[in-house]
Amino acid sequence: MLATGWKITQLFVGFCMVIISKAGNPSSNRPYDLSKLLQRATNYFVYEDTFIKDKIIPGNPLPTCGRWFIVTDALDAKRLYEPSQAAYSVEKKVQLVLEGEPGSSVKSSMKVNNYDGPQKGQTIVTMDLNYTDYQSCALLYYRDSGDYEVWNFQLNFKNNTECHQKLTTELPGKPLTVYYRDWCYAGFLEG
Repeated sequence: MLATGWKITQLFVGFCMVIISKAGNPSSNRPYDLSKLLQRATNYFVYEDTFIKDKIIPGNPLPTCGRWFIVTDALDAKRLYEPSQAAYSVEKKVQLVLEGEPGSSVKSSMKVNNYDGPQKGQTIVTMDLNYTDYQSCALLYYRDSGDYEVWNFQLNFKNNTECHQKLTTELPGKPLTVYYRDWCYAGFLEG
């Protein structure tokens, strides 16, 4: 009886230590679920990121107005951007393949694969969902380059999301590229 009580006490103490250690920084330890985040026929507006060249559409200038559009339940998607107010928008169709840790039902990362052409099915980048509140924003991490990207779920021209705050406080040395301009998504807003 005493031995059983001792095991429970040790287990309880260990459980309390785990709770204390995870309470400090929720974004780095908690797995966030991309399958709960990504929905069919939904726009995700790229607010800002930390890279110099676009990882999804290489060879083009960084987007001034960027967004993701999820097209189907199979997670076919488009990455779109307008390089300037006068230029035509550029897009690339991709397929998002969700992945999780072995033995986990949580899908916290995704491969962004070419949708068509000679490189169909080839992975362009792998992204991890670093943080989301599932209501207003998501902070994604590019595994291969160590860069980050903030998605806003609604048009939001101010830096007031939790994701923006996490990006600027946790990565103070990284340069940020902010994509929003007051003319961004004029057709989207009208239609």
